[in-house]
Amino acid sequence: MSTRQHPAPHDGRADPDTPQPPIDPSAVVHADDLASMGRRLGGLLVDWAIASLIGWAFLPGNSPFVLGVWALIQISLVSTIGASFGHAVFGMRVVRVSDGGLPGLLPTLVRTVLLALFIPGLVWGRDGRPAHDRVAGTAVVLLKAIRGRQAR
Repeated sequence: MSTRQHPAPHDGRADPDTPQPPIDPSAVVHADDLASMGRRLGGLLVDWAIASLIGWAFLPGNSPFVLGVWALIQISLVSTIGASFGHAVFGMRVVRVSDGGLPGLLPTLVRTVLLALFIPGLVWGRDGRPAHDRVAGTAVVLLKAIRGRQAR
């Protein structure tokens, strides 16, 4: 989430050695700050495993309860500290695209509900974010991107 200026790629393909421009003109988040799909999936699996263990301990075999526990974990942690357990394990944070700050309650609620519907998580935009993040105005970024910005 750096504030440096980036040249636009000339042929439409991202050069891994060339920093990418912001994901949209009003954003402070750059394309090279975004977490990969693999990291995001790993974080989701960690969070789902934790929710499943909690669900199994209280109501074995109750999938809606597990989904509710997962949603509660997402909403409570992401809105207040910017990361769930899975995000933290994989070195990621959820931020507002506009200013890089904590997403807050409403955007986190929106992205969690949409992610729980599953399909928005499969629809990725050209900016490198899935639909639930685009609608909520959030992005999942690498923790090192945040630390790099704070060091400048």
